[in-house]
Amino acid sequence: MRRAPDDVFVTEEIAGFVAGSDAWVDAAAARLRFVGYRDVEAVSPDGRRLRALRRADFRAEWFFTRLHTFVVFDVLESGPATDDQLCCFTKLAMRWAKRAKGGLPRGLQTGIAVLPVLVAAEGTSAASRSEARRRPQKDFSALRLPLLVDLSAGEGFTYDGPITWGLIYRNFLGEQQRVVLRELRGDTMKPDGRGRRWLRVAAVGAAVGAVGLVAIAVAALLLVSR
Repeated sequence: MRRAPDDVFVTEEIAGFVAGSDAWVDAAAARLRFVGYRDVEAVSPDGRRLRALRRADFRAEWFFTRLHTFVVFDVLESGPATDDQLCCFTKLAMRWAKRAKGGLPRGLQTGIAVLPVLVAAEGTSAASRSEARRRPQKDFSALRLPLLVDLSAGEGFTYDGPITWGLIYRNFLGEQQRVVLRELRGDTMKPDGRGRRWLRVAAVGAAVGAVGLVAIAVAALLLVSR
């Protein structure tokens, strides 16, 4: 993945004071643009404009599928973040991304991943942190990975465990988590080789299947020619 210069990733910090929510979101958006995202318009149900960016990637190791990745930011103006706020925002971001995707229907060699980023300047509740770390819910050809940012503590919270649905995208999605959270303390999904191992297994299986089909075809021809 393309890496931005170090100064793009540094949050303004003076004597332990972390920059305001809008400044942090601006810096995160700049990091995302540097690695291939572009800005798109997103509006909340109450009419507020939300910062959103998207990218699309097509890779052989993903079994030749295209993944549309959306990152949507929302900022809490006051009070600590709650689990209900994070849950509602995640559902909102997923619904919006499904409408905004365009192109082929989900499931036809294409899918979406949504990273809703809820930014809180005045702390987070224990329940909201647990919600951010919860295993992502299953959805048809759609992955959701909420991120909770606590600027008062300089921490980020998101899921960092194994996934089954969407395993081949895990390393890529972990990279996106790290681009967003970058200078904050917190765990993200670490790279592993399971996705590539599954690709090799699938390739061997496809090769064996192809050889079997050829053998059957040859045998049929020999029988017909007799």
